[in-house]
Amino acid sequence: MRDWTEYLRDLLGAPVGAVPDPASEQRLPIFLGNAYAVFQGTLLDRSTCFVVPRKPEEPPAIDDLLRHHAALRRELGEDVVMVLGTLPAYGVKRLVTERVPFVVPGQQVFLPRNIVYLRGDPAAAVTGNTEGSPLSTRAQVFLLYHLQRQSLALQTQTRIAAMLGWSAMAVSRVIRELQQKRLCYTLPGGQSNLLSMERSRALWDRALPLLSSPVKARRYARMVRPEELGPEGREAGLTALSRHTMINADPVAVYATHHRELHRLAESGVVQERPYREPGDAIIELWRYEPAFLSVNDRTVDRLSLYLSLRDSPDERVQGALVELLEGMKW
Repeated sequence: MRDWTEYLRDLLGAPVGAVPDPASEQRLPIFLGNAYAVFQGTLLDRSTCFVVPRKPEEPPAIDDLLRHHAALRRELGEDVVMVLGTLPAYGVKRLVTERVPFVVPGQQVFLPRNIVYLRGDPAAAVTGNTEGSPLSTRAQVFLLYHLQRQSLALQTQTRIAAMLGWSAMAVSRVIRELQQKRLCYTLPGGQSNLLSMERSRALWDRALPLLSSPVKARRYARMVRPEELGPEGREAGLTALSRHTMINADPVAVYATHHRELHRLAESGVVQERPYREPGDAIIELWRYEPAFLSVNDRTVDRLSLYLSLRDSPDERVQGALVELLEGMKW
């Protein structure tokens, strides 16, 4: 990555002091300390904390980056500027909208509390569905289905469409996306191409930086008739994690359903939404996709989606349980 302190100094016309801060790194939860290096410095006479991914060639997904920034601010308690090696065009828009300060040396700077300076380098711009951009929701579901429910390898696109209940066009688009990200290939097989896609921990590890939390929002609700939550409802969060690992369940039960389902459940009287939690209430996670589609049992959400929903937890007990969760996978 280009020297970002020189880039800011040249841009702002003022020195940017920044020195490594191992003490602050040690205060961070393990998953943040492993992911970012911390530098303390000054920016336009203002004390500023700069955080730099330890693997700039494998940047976090944008949704993860937003959660990481919020967690870093809580832990470090001051201005936190993300220093990134690359950022796709849609990522620039998301971070600006969420007012997350960032620097991409040679390309863009956004410092809402100091100045605003955005500059695009046409030669370096990254747009569209690039190799490092997050997977679409459908592509993520495809990958997690293959890893957990049923192998899709050596199947034609027509056969895969029938297995998933999707259109052939939707399957074709997903496979093209996964090919672009080098997560699968196609092989000639008579009149149709066959999908070549490993089913292993190695594939999960390669895909992990491109995967996002399935949780779109969380709501408090009184479970009036939990037995009628329906086939689409599943235990999630710490409730589900306690089923698969040695961690204790939280007193507040957590369930997951598709984000479009909550209104129907409330209309039918199965749940009552609450503006804030009261004793006996549960948490309903509204997911971007149907939890039941990937679940391998009738009780909890699937392991890999559960991992993604909790991987940014600052609780070290949860992080330890997530390691145990993956160890229990049958790849």
